[in-house]
Amino acid sequence: MAHPHDDREQDPANEGATPKGRRLGRILIPLGILLALAAIFTYILVVARSGAEDDSDVYDNEGAAAVVVEAPAAL
Repeated sequence: MAHPHDDREQDPANEGATPKGRRLGRILIPLGILLALAAIFTYILVVARSGAEDDSDVYDNEGAAAVVVEAPAAL
């Protein structure tokens, strides 16, 4: 016995969509997801690379040193 939803063209989920739109959706949606993941990955790499350079400037204390001054002992 045939069910009314066995025919793809009569399926209520397909109402309002064209075959061309469904084909584009199958291509563009995964492509958009991949591009978003690539952008996030690239951003993480750029921030990690620039963060290492910034930390070296913050902790660069070669010029600052504690100065110890001794006073002569009183006799």
